[in-house]
Amino acid sequence: MRALLLVLVLVPSVAYADQENVYDFSFTGIINDTLTPPQFCLAPSCERFTVTFLANSPPLPFPGENQPFSASLNAYDVEIVIANQTVLQDGSATFAFDGGPPVGYEAGNHALYFGGWSFSSSALTWFGSADFLLAFPDPLNASYTSDGGAVCKVPVEAVFCDMSGDSELTITPVSAPEPHMLALLGLGLAGLALTRRRAYRA
Repeated sequence: MRALLLVLVLVPSVAYADQENVYDFSFTGIINDTLTPPQFCLAPSCERFTVTFLANSPPLPFPGENQPFSASLNAYDVEIVIANQTVLQDGSATFAFDGGPPVGYEAGNHALYFGGWSFSSSALTWFGSADFLLAFPDPLNASYTSDGGAVCKVPVEAVFCDMSGDSELTITPVSAPEPHMLALLGLGLAGLALTRRRAYRA
């Protein structure tokens, strides 16, 4: 009976671990090895590139009207294509952006920020200023645009570059019970089985 009571107490209290959402990022840009602004230069001095990757993050709260916002993510399944040549596949990288307070805010709709951003991988790195528009209620559903150009390293040579892109939630994993709570539940069930065995022998 005591074991049964233990099981009844444990079952409603099984805690669920916070799971991380999976976001899909996609960027297109231009690398320029001259002093001409990237949007005006021509081949072969300019080369187009694409960057795609996935990143996990727990759900982030949407910022308030006057609040700054920042995010720092570890990217995986990174693919980088420069001038139609794949220079990185199934790689890893870091991606971060921050700004605030917002320069435009519409409650329940979006928040527009001007700030900085960075991306770093073994094949391509960039940093500079950017605009990013966060969609309510998930701030990692967003669009990004470099503002006034950026600096890229390919992989270590510094050049001017310009890029824009977006991110969106692709997978929301189902929460799973925490392992230590499952262990306690298992102990309760084992105790119940033992109690039944003793009762049967008696």
